Amino acid sequence: MAQQHLRLERPSAASFESFWSGPNGAAVAALRSFALNDEDGQYLLLGSSASGKSHLAQACCRLRWEAGRQAAYLHLAQAPLNETSLAGFSSSGLLVIDGLCGLRDTDEMQLLRLIDSSRAAAGKLILCSRRWPDQLSLQTADLRSRLQWGAMLELKLMQEQDLRQMLEHRARLLGVKLSPRVAEFLLRRVARDPGALLQALEQAYARAVGSGRQLTVPLVREVLGS
Repeated sequence: MAQQHLRLERPSAASFESFWSGPNGAAVAALRSFALNDEDGQYLLLGSSASGKSHLAQACCRLRWEAGRQAAYLHLAQAPLNETSLAGFSSSGLLVIDGLCGLRDTDEMQLLRLIDSSRAAAGKLILCSRRWPDQLSLQTADLRSRLQWGAMLELKLMQEQDLRQMLEHRARLLGVKLSPRVAEFLLRRVARDPGALLQALEQAYARAVGSGRQLTVPLVREVLGS
């Protein structure tokens, strides 16, 4: 149970500052406001596996933690949904449940009761899913309607220009200037997945710092080849 508690409460490195909003500025602004204000309610955050849902969900928790307020993040692929793991969580805190597509049949009633109790206590709840409620394979019909109670935000996939700006943004945070040639090389050689692109950039940055070299196409080619 202590391990489950740690999964809920451990702060994440994800932040709003490190997230490039691109075409999702309105959704990001709505989540940021909801994470900090005293408004109760429920948000359903929708998007593909490469859209940045988990980053934003964790950023909401981090923002609240940094403000000295309670928040908890639980990914269903890492820990089951059960009443014991959520015991003692205040209704005034923000609760984030990620990975709804991995919801077990046996967890459905618990999630339904959690949504009901959060609404009754004027709580704050963010749910994350790759699919819309009517596309989920659910055994509990009432749960489908519960998932649609609050606001639903869908994250759009980034186009090439968005991904290029995302790489430039992360490079600025790292304290380096990303040349157009390096950005173009990454976009041509790495899958158009924000996480994969950022990981490749950060690995190349680490290699450049460790070897005292510039962030160039040959260096990135070495990193991708290894």
